[in-house]
This record gives sequence, C-alpha cells and structure tokens, in this order.
Amino acid sequence: MSPALNLPELHRLVSELQSLDDATFPGAARRRDDLRHNLCASTGVRDLRQALEHARILLTPAPTAPAPAPARALRASA
Repeated sequence: MSPALNLPELHRLVSELQSLDDATFPGAARRRDDLRHNLCASTGVRDLRQALEHARILLTPAPTAPAPAPARALRASA
C-alpha cells in the first residue's frame, strides 16, 4: 500500500531536488540525499528515477473538460 500523498510537499521535494542538481555548497550532497530519500518514501517507490517520474505524473494537472455547449431554447410548436 502506498503512503498518503501530500501534493504540495511532493512539489516542494521535486523542486528543491532539481534546484540542487549542480549545487556544490557545503552540505549540498547531504541535502540531496535527504531529499531523494524523502521523495522515494513519499511516492512509495524505491528507485529514484521511478520516484521522480511518478512524482511528475502525480503533479501534472489533469486536463480540464471542455465547457458544455449551452442548452438551446426549445421552440413551442404552433
């Protein structure tokens, strides 16, 4: 059973992980490891690439349905 998803938190994890891709400041590697662990735990997927793909799918907005056509007025037959 997968854990309950918190989409805002998932978005934050993915965004922060992407922002640290090339970071070299002290502690960046440790922070990346923490984010990777949390992302995998949040998605219930052990492989990081699969967890990222799963997160991106979950964070993709659902397509909106087109608005229904306006109802036509019925004409009274004479």
